[in-house]
Amino acid sequence: MPRKCFFISNFGEEGTKAREHSDETLRMLKRALTPTGFDVPDRGDKIPHSGVVTDAIIKRIAEDDLVIADLTYPDDIGKDPEQQTISGNPNVYYELALRHATQKPVIHIAFKGQQIPFNLKHINIIWYGFASGEADEAKDKIRELINEYEKNGFAKQNNQVSFALSDIKLNSKTISLDNAVDQITESYQNTANHLAIRIDNLTRNFAVLQHKLDKHGISADKMIGDMEARIAIHHQFAHKARDLCVMHLGKLTEFFPSGGNSNKPAKVFEDAKPMISSMLEDVVRIFSLMVDPDIKVWASLRERRNDSKYHTFLRAGKYSTKRIKPSKALYKDSVTLSQLKQSFSGGRCVILTGQTYGPDMWEPQPNDKLKEDLSVLMSAVMAKSWNSDEDNGYWSDRKLMMVFCVCADREDAFGEIHIPLMQCLTDVFSLIVNILLRTVPGGVNAAQEPPEETKPVKKKKRAR
Repeated sequence: MPRKCFFISNFGEEGTKAREHSDETLRMLKRALTPTGFDVPDRGDKIPHSGVVTDAIIKRIAEDDLVIADLTYPDDIGKDPEQQTISGNPNVYYELALRHATQKPVIHIAFKGQQIPFNLKHINIIWYGFASGEADEAKDKIRELINEYEKNGFAKQNNQVSFALSDIKLNSKTISLDNAVDQITESYQNTANHLAIRIDNLTRNFAVLQHKLDKHGISADKMIGDMEARIAIHHQFAHKARDLCVMHLGKLTEFFPSGGNSNKPAKVFEDAKPMISSMLEDVVRIFSLMVDPDIKVWASLRERRNDSKYHTFLRAGKYSTKRIKPSKALYKDSVTLSQLKQSFSGGRCVILTGQTYGPDMWEPQPNDKLKEDLSVLMSAVMAKSWNSDEDNGYWSDRKLMMVFCVCADREDAFGEIHIPLMQCLTDVFSLIVNILLRTVPGGVNAAQEPPEETKPVKKKKRAR
């Protein structure tokens, strides 16, 4: 029996530009789905119903094997990005949110050049056009995705909505600690897979940023080229993150420590250091493929310890052997970290900084003389803990546990276009830190080295 497919789009009234565009897109999708065993995609105006049409549409959105959502706003076609109305599809976004809540497979498509709202930019979007070559390429990609869904038995897919719903469940005051641990475990496993997809999608969709690259005078060929190499590294990075998390999932507790003493990292970080170091090398390789070859890229992780400072935990990449080790620790209220914390309110958690950004964005360091920090992507690796009392449980506020930096020796090395990828990689490190910090039972400060006990000195008795 053929599978059912529903088509979400802005189809407008008869005779409008929106209807003409949606009809043409529907014809393209019909040709794409013909060899896949799916029925012709149904659109909202084509569904037979008795009673309220909205009920019939919601039923199809919730129950069909596949939904294809067109994020195109037809009135924007042909306009410059700055002139587009990306909020012109309220019904489309409403219906898409309903589908995301079911976690059933959905394919996102958009007409080439369409601007996408910021909270959907991380998803995999198939870009299409009506010219022969553009339409054929889109049809091939749609079939490839359907084949992937079939291989997985049309299993549930994680997305922003499902993760938000998971957080709501975890924050419920009626949840027991045992249920919380079970849900944390499932949530982190799902998050690891989701992050791997996000990293892959960020690379695959990089071509759509070409118009932004031109404005910055950055070579689009360099950014788009060598895509297979970047994808391979991304997969290695994500796989290492998943492996590291799985190793520790069985040890979850309700607390996490705040860091080691000022002289050395927490033991739980030291134990995971070889794997984290390898991942940091992957980060350097990823960003090195996204800048000019003569730019030296390196990365670092700073860990907060019990002196309220962030100390260098690891470095990787092309940094000078003259770099002071350990480098000057960053105090929690330093200029640079204050700017980073200000980015939390907008959910960004990444800033562009560096020694060329001036005293309002960069706190001078002894190693500035090496000129290896001219352009810096700095991000916040956050963690939360589950706290319980006799009756209820609650999540703590997020804490800044590590500072993740990617640095370059040229002031124009990094720009806004690099921030989405930095956010994604930061999410992976946050995932790891949340897992590792739960491997030490006994309270928030459990991983800190206890001060040595001062034993009272016994006075020797004088010989009489």
